[in-house]
Amino acid sequence: TSKNQSSAEKNANSNSKQQVPIVEYGRGKRTIKRNDWYTTDYDGNKFKVSMKSNKEQAPKENDHQYAKLDWSFMNANKAIKIHGDLAREAIKSELEQMLKQDVFYPIEKHQIGKAIVIPSHMLVTPKGDGLKGRFVAGGNLQPREEYSFAETSASTVRAQSILILVAIAAAKGLRISTADVKGAYLNANLPRKRNIVLKLTKETASELTKIDPSYQIKLQPDNTMYVRLKKALYGLLESAVLWNAHITEVLEQIGFIRSKYDPCIFINKQNNLYIALYVDDLLIVGGDQDSRNNLIFSLEKTYGTLKKSESNELMYRGLEIK
Repeated sequence: TSKNQSSAEKNANSNSKQQVPIVEYGRGKRTIKRNDWYTTDYDGNKFKVSMKSNKEQAPKENDHQYAKLDWSFMNANKAIKIHGDLAREAIKSELEQMLKQDVFYPIEKHQIGKAIVIPSHMLVTPKGDGLKGRFVAGGNLQPREEYSFAETSASTVRAQSILILVAIAAAKGLRISTADVKGAYLNANLPRKRNIVLKLTKETASELTKIDPSYQIKLQPDNTMYVRLKKALYGLLESAVLWNAHITEVLEQIGFIRSKYDPCIFINKQNNLYIALYVDDLLIVGGDQDSRNNLIFSLEKTYGTLKKSESNELMYRGLEIK
């Protein structure tokens, strides 16, 4: 009996130590653990919650000084309710990019025919000090049985390859820089055999008609909208493969060849240039200034302005390069 009591007391003490503050967010409250990451659901959206710890002074209930909420994503409705115009601007910017890249065009319901109809989602995520809208397709509802493994699985550069490139750069004193392609997937066209229609929510359709009033006539009676996809939108099963094939072709056209050992390492022997590719993030190693400038110029002709970094301290796939 004494052992059971002792065990119960230990559990009680342990539970009392784990009494944690409640973080208020929107209209709800969620309890989170100190010194831990905890994933929970809030109105159907997943949030990642981080607690800052202070050994000298335990966090007090509802003390936001110690609580930091870093959500993975929010739907458009929730983002607008909480962030107002900041969220609306993020959504508007994302939809403007869709129109600029000619990602889709509106259709009537009777024009769907035998197309695959899948839902779309407008998500809002934190980016830097602001917010970013992310328009994605519900690719989880695509008929996976109609796709081969090769059509849905894209390569990414191996960690060993990155380390080898960095080691070569260090040994030979080569320069290293990074570049990021904005809206990368949207540069790749969907094959004609893929007839995919997205259904836009009434909220997304409303924002779209504000940007381009010509879309107004395609609104359905319930204010939703159907659009036929032309580009490899984020969320589709095949988008990663299509984008990888697109940038591979572009790099090969400007003199790079794929490594036999890693399909995401590209080499230009003439200019002593190496590129590691992780989806839309490029690690560029070697080459003189002219050859590097020519590379960036060639890529920007196709993909627009790249996000570039040539500082002495770089981050690439979680690796600090100094």
